[in-house]
Amino acid sequence: MKTYLINLDRSPDRFEFFRNQAQTVGISFERIPAIDGRSLPETTWRSIVDERFEFQPISVYEVACFLSHKAIWEGMVRDRIAMAAIFEDDAILAPQIADTFRSIENAQVSFDLIKLETTLRSVVLAKSSVSLASGESLHKLRSWHGGTAGYVVSLEGARKLSKATNLISDQIDQAMFNPLSKISSSLNILQCKPAICIQKELLHRGQTETFASTIERKSTRRRLFRHGMLIDLRRLVKKLQQKALAKRLAKQPENFQAVVQMSSLERATQEQATRPSTVAA
Repeated sequence: MKTYLINLDRSPDRFEFFRNQAQTVGISFERIPAIDGRSLPETTWRSIVDERFEFQPISVYEVACFLSHKAIWEGMVRDRIAMAAIFEDDAILAPQIADTFRSIENAQVSFDLIKLETTLRSVVLAKSSVSLASGESLHKLRSWHGGTAGYVVSLEGARKLSKATNLISDQIDQAMFNPLSKISSSLNILQCKPAICIQKELLHRGQTETFASTIERKSTRRRLFRHGMLIDLRRLVKKLQQKALAKRLAKQPENFQAVVQMSSLERATQEQATRPSTVAA
C-alpha cells in the first residue's frame, strides 16, 4: 500500500511520533510537506474559495489543510496509483495495520474512500460487509463521521475528489464524510470496523500542546455566536438534519448504528512510547 504522511515543516516532533510508529508496525511512507496556512498568501487562498459554503466559512488554515490532501489526490491521478493510504501526523496506528493494508489490497472491493479512523462517535453503517483476512470488516458508511487522520483513497476516488474541488467551500472532513455534502454524497465510502487509527489528541485531549490541532482558529469564548447569527443558525439546521438523517437510516433494516471502536486500542497506545528511531522514511 502506497502510504503518505502529511506533516508541516514546523512540526518535526509530530513527524518523529509518526515515524516511530511506522517503524514499529512495519509500514513505509512518503512524507508530504503540508501547506502552511501561516505562509499562504491571501490572494492565493481567496481565489480558490467558493463563498457559497454548505456548512460554515472556511479559514486560511483549513484551506491549507485541504490543499495538502488535494496535492496527494492529484499526484495519484497523475501517476495512476491504484490506491493509497493518507495519514495526518497525529494519528495513532493499530499494531496490525500492515496486515490490514494487505487485506484491503487483496479484497478486490470497489470503493472511493475507506475511512480507517474513528472519532468514537455513533455512526450508521450498512449491515452487509466485506470481511478482511486481517479480521476487520468494511461497511458502507451511511452517516456523518468526521476527521481525516487516516483513510484509503482509490484512483477513482482521487479523480472524483480532484475534479470536485477546483473551488473549496468547506472543511475537508465535511466535504468528504458528511452525507449532506454534495461531494460526499457522490462517493462510495466504506468504514473500517474496528478502526485502525485514531487522533492522539482525541485520546489525550489537553494533555500536550504538541498534538493539539495545527489548524489555528480564532477564540470564540464568551461570544454568543461563533460565526454570526445567520451562519450559526444555518449550522444548527444542518446538525439537526444530520441527526434526523442518521435516526431515519438507523431504523432501516439493512443498517445498524454503533460506535466504531479502535482496534487493539490498549495495545496500540502502550506501543506509542517514544523510542529511538533507526530507520528514515
